[in-house]
Amino acid sequence: MIEFNRECLEELYKIGGDYLIEQLTNYYFLNYKNFQKEFLQHFENKNNREISELAHKLKSTSAQFGLDRLYAHCVLLESKYQNQQAILDEDIFTVNKLLDSANTVLVNYLAESKMAS
Repeated sequence: MIEFNRECLEELYKIGGDYLIEQLTNYYFLNYKNFQKEFLQHFENKNNREISELAHKLKSTSAQFGLDRLYAHCVLLESKYQNQQAILDEDIFTVNKLLDSANTVLVNYLAESKMAS
């Protein structure tokens, strides 16, 4: 399972409290399945530029949440595109598995936060 840097979420909490955390997690939860579908579609269509752009969007969200492995994989996808390297099916499989794990981690974090309140 993917781990995350709790300090990142704590910093976000200091900036915007529960409201900001809820807004960001809602955005993530609403879009993560779409990210998975889009990665697969763009891979099947051999559209590496779109994969790179999607990875760039996801990279920002991953960094905000401290999802370091997902962030690093997004950097890898962007780098492969920029260096004209092939993006492989295992790259897409990995990013989608990391998205699933990130979802579970964030759900658990929110549940813990609500129980502590």
